[in-house]
Amino acid sequence: MRREAWRDKAACKDISPDIFFPERSISPEATAAKQICMACPVRLECLAWVTEYERPKDYETTGTTEGTYRNRKLYSGIYGGMTRQERWAQQFPAEAAAAREHEAAAARAAHAAKQKYRAGMTPEQLEAEKLRKQESDWQRRGQYRAA
Repeated sequence: MRREAWRDKAACKDISPDIFFPERSISPEATAAKQICMACPVRLECLAWVTEYERPKDYETTGTTEGTYRNRKLYSGIYGGMTRQERWAQQFPAEAAAAREHEAAAARAAHAAKQKYRAGMTPEQLEAEKLRKQESDWQRRGQYRAA
């Protein structure tokens, strides 16, 4: 496979690739890598390249990411000035919004459980309450079948 010609013009071509694969997406290394990318003359070509390789194989035929976005291969690291999470959010905004809402709901539930624990509920009581709420949610959605 021929190497893309735009890579020869990339600002990162003579820089150690380690900086573009930070352990955390919010870190001094990630910020430095993004600054290099933002000054790069081929940033958009790089972003287009990684976006094409990350896209689910059946996206073109179905036009949807439903059921496939979790299975696609994501290239870790910073490409075109974006982390893989930022690229995912840009490519699939509906799924990204749903993921953010799920994370927020989980954080709210954890906070509420912590408050109830501090108020004197035992871990067993918290778990029983969680199961009752889950069963109630299933019944409301019509997904619950009594034994």
